[in-house]
Amino acid sequence: MTTYPFTMFGITEARPGARWQALFDATWPAYRRFHLSEGRDARPTRAEAEAALQTHMPELHETWEQLVALTGDDDDAAVFLTQWNLPAFAPAACSQVVALDPAPALARNYDYAPGLFEQTSLSTDYRRPVLGTGDCLWGLLDGMNDAGLVVSLTFGGDRAHGEGFGIPLVLRYLLETCTDVEEAGRVLARLPIAMTYNVTLLDATGASVTAHVGPDRPAEIRPVSCATNHRWTEPVDPAHAARYRSVERLDLLGGLQEEGADADAMVAALLEAPLYTRDYAHGFGTVFTADYRPAEGTLTYRWPGIVWERRFDSPDATVDVILGDADTWSTMPNLDAPDPAATPDRPGATAAAEPVAELPADWADRSSADLAALVRAGIDELARRGSGEGFALLTGLSGHVGLALGESARRIAEQGSWAQVAALSGTTKQAAWARWH
Repeated sequence: MTTYPFTMFGITEARPGARWQALFDATWPAYRRFHLSEGRDARPTRAEAEAALQTHMPELHETWEQLVALTGDDDDAAVFLTQWNLPAFAPAACSQVVALDPAPALARNYDYAPGLFEQTSLSTDYRRPVLGTGDCLWGLLDGMNDAGLVVSLTFGGDRAHGEGFGIPLVLRYLLETCTDVEEAGRVLARLPIAMTYNVTLLDATGASVTAHVGPDRPAEIRPVSCATNHRWTEPVDPAHAARYRSVERLDLLGGLQEEGADADAMVAALLEAPLYTRDYAHGFGTVFTADYRPAEGTLTYRWPGIVWERRFDSPDATVDVILGDADTWSTMPNLDAPDPAATPDRPGATAAAEPVAELPADWADRSSADLAALVRAGIDELARRGSGEGFALLTGLSGHVGLALGESARRIAEQGSWAQVAALSGTTKQAAWARWH
């Protein structure tokens, strides 16, 4: 199994400043290569790009000027930051769904190549408080504002590419300027967008729609509250839809809604196959699951064994994640609690699953150090055997250890404090709380 480790950065900075400049310095070389991948002549001039921003999204112009100043007034960066007529993005295959019980919520899986993920969660106050997953330095893949408006994007299944803005900045614009679904729908309908997407919107009242948008076409907005990677029920590109199981994923989400699944059940489904995928090598692995609860003002990122919550006022923090490829999901151990009803023919099954052994009677009297030594010896023996079964079991154990760390940290905090957890783990109190609370 190939692994894809990364650190995700939670950045809270009301106005563009030192934190954003550090992000720019770290990522601009890669973004610059993408921006100029077709040659500078293929990109608009700075004047053309700025004029497009002022014409269609004038409310963002002042912030754009501040960002450009932090780049050292770099012309290429100035054009890139307008997101006007960028090169075509590699399409992501994602799933997103709205649930209304017990309160309005939007959850989504972002399925993409890990190496193309910016790894940022941004909390800003450019025009109003906005919290979401960063892309293209100030755009968003999904997000929420202080009015309770939530937006999320998926690729729309049509590879058409034309004149318009990159969708990450469009999502930023919706959240900076709109308060509800009706208003956001009107804005989407007037904006030129360079590629095809499904954008699902939810507001604090529980109203939700999905907009199918793209270049040289009017936005289609319907009272649909889930989306994958094709237009409504009929894929424009059947081969693409089949490759990424877009119709099957949408049918599953729709079925869950018809059954009345609540928000927690929707999130649980997103963390299991077939919605959760691990084909990272081919750009179709779940990089993160985002869980938006506007009434609570929370954005919770989830991975098997990891829960990381962000709020509008959360301090800067990080979370370490290790993703892993698999040829098929069924060969991977279930990293969450075992499903006793699972069979090898349905998601959630694992051929490597074993009954949980009872703790030997004499272990209860052993010291913690002795227990750790015994566990370590067992792990080492599984590794030495070099068998597929042992490898699969080790993979499952790694997820179980992550869950156990969280339980242990919470018990210590309940009996003592998060400062004690931080001291034991060699991190800050805020980081310990964000990772394990």
